[in-house]
Amino acid sequence: MVLGYIVMLIAFGTISCSDEGDPSPGSVAYAPSALAVVFNSNVQATFTFDKAASSQSSFNVRLTDQYGVETEFKDLENSPLPLTGFPKGEIYTVEIAGGSASGVGEYGGKSEAMLASANSDVNMDRIKMYNLINAARSEARVCGTDNMPATYPLHWDDKLEEAARVHTVDMDNNNFFAHDSPTDNSNAGDRITKAGYAWNSYGENIGSGYTSEEAAMQGWLNSPPHCKNIMSSTIEEMGLYREGNKWTQVFGRSR
Repeated sequence: MVLGYIVMLIAFGTISCSDEGDPSPGSVAYAPSALAVVFNSNVQATFTFDKAASSQSSFNVRLTDQYGVETEFKDLENSPLPLTGFPKGEIYTVEIAGGSASGVGEYGGKSEAMLASANSDVNMDRIKMYNLINAARSEARVCGTDNMPATYPLHWDDKLEEAARVHTVDMDNNNFFAHDSPTDNSNAGDRITKAGYAWNSYGENIGSGYTSEEAAMQGWLNSPPHCKNIMSSTIEEMGLYREGNKWTQVFGRSR
C-alpha cells in the first residue's frame, strides 16, 4: 500500500525512503529525498536526508522496538543527525512523520524490521537467529539433567559478533573444529577481548555441518552444554557468525 512514500530495508541496517505519488493522510507529505536511517553501531544511528527540493521545515522519526516501546526524535531539521538513546541491539521499525512547511503531520506506515547493528547479513539471517535464540530463552527447558528456567532476552552486540566472525572464518579457512584456535592459540575470552568487549562473563557455542539457522539452533539445544550456554542467566548480549557450514555463537556480559 502506498502512503505517499515507500520504505524498504536494504543492507547494512539501513532504512531508505522516497517520495512517490500524492501525499495521503498519515504520510510524509512534501518530504525531502534520500531519507535514510543508518545504524552506525548497536546504540547509535544517523538520520540523513536531502531537503533541497522540499518545502518541509522539520520531521519526526519514531523507532519502535520488538516489545512495542517507542523512541521518538522530534523536529529534525538538519542532516545528518545522530539518533541516540534507544536500547542497544534490538529489532526496530522506523516511521517518519512530515507535513507542510508550517507543521509536522502524522506518522506514515512502518518500515520492515531492522536489527540495531552496523553489520550486514553474511550467509545468515541475523534477525532470524536473534529471534530463535530469544524464543528458546523465553521457555523453560531441560538441558541434559539440568532444569533451566525461562529467562530474559539477549541484545545483539557487534563486538561479540566480531569475535564470532574471527573464530568462524579461522575454523573454515584452516579446517579445524575447536574452541581453542591452533592458528594463534586464542580462546574465546582472548577473541572477545581483542574485539573490544570488556567482559565479566562469556560463553561460546560452535557448530559444523548445519545448513540453516533452525538446524544450528536445534543442534545446540539438543546438546546439554550448548543448551545451558543458550539458557544462561549470567549473560546479557550475543553475537553470531556463519562461514560455509561452520557457526559460532558468542555470549557475554560486560563489566
